[in-house]
Amino acid sequence: MAVVFWQLGVISTIVIAHFFSRKIAFYIVIGWTIWTFLVISYTPLVLIQLGTAWGTWSVLSSWKRKDIELEKLRKTIKDYPEQTRVLIEDAGNKGRVKPLIDSEHYSFLLTALQNSRSSFLVLSGWVSDKVIDDVFINELKQAMQRGVIILVIA
Repeated sequence: MAVVFWQLGVISTIVIAHFFSRKIAFYIVIGWTIWTFLVISYTPLVLIQLGTAWGTWSVLSSWKRKDIELEKLRKTIKDYPEQTRVLIEDAGNKGRVKPLIDSEHYSFLLTALQNSRSSFLVLSGWVSDKVIDDVFINELKQAMQRGVIILVIA
């Protein structure tokens, strides 16, 4: 039971540090890593401690990454025309904006396009031929035939 409470303490220090600064939290994780190798000699406990510290860091980083992407989006749209900003902000206020990372993009994009009934908005600085393929173009055509308004800003 002491191990569980100790790991909760490790998690707490990292989470609290993360509220102040991502960089401080990273240094705390490094500190726990060094401390673990210097003090603990029992391999299963070393693995538990390292898994707890770096697992906590990984979870917090993934949450932060999405927050960073949302903030980038806010900064990007401030220079857009008023009508476009209103559309984007309205979608965000209604919970229709979801920042995506890495491999989530393509399947989410196709699903959203297939389910669109009135409008479809894509904001991306990285549109490439990996996304604009025959499948995507066919889905765009079908959406337009349904009367969906398409707006792609790249």
